[in-house]
Amino acid sequence: MAVKYSMDDTKNFTKQADPFHNAEDAQEYWKRVDAGFDYIKSIAHDGDNILLVSHGTTIRSIAARFDKNVDQTVGPKNGSITKLVMNGNDVQVAYFNQTDDEFKY
Repeated sequence: MAVKYSMDDTKNFTKQADPFHNAEDAQEYWKRVDAGFDYIKSIAHDGDNILLVSHGTTIRSIAARFDKNVDQTVGPKNGSITKLVMNGNDVQVAYFNQTDDEFKY
């Protein structure tokens, strides 16, 4: 579905098809994720580095939301790193789906 539809459309379709009514649609999902971003903003100080660990669908959704050039059809590799830079309400994707062998130390 990610090839033909957006990540948000995929969430909406999943909720519609969920026979147990546990799935979130895009609006519910982003309300929950945005609450997490609001919390981070409330505790962060300028220059802080904050590590978040999540699963691939959330990483891909967040990266695609803030950078339209992120290929949403490519899921993050296990152990890869995606870096977001937050400045107030501005969020930029510094990089997406980078692995150790791709970094130059």
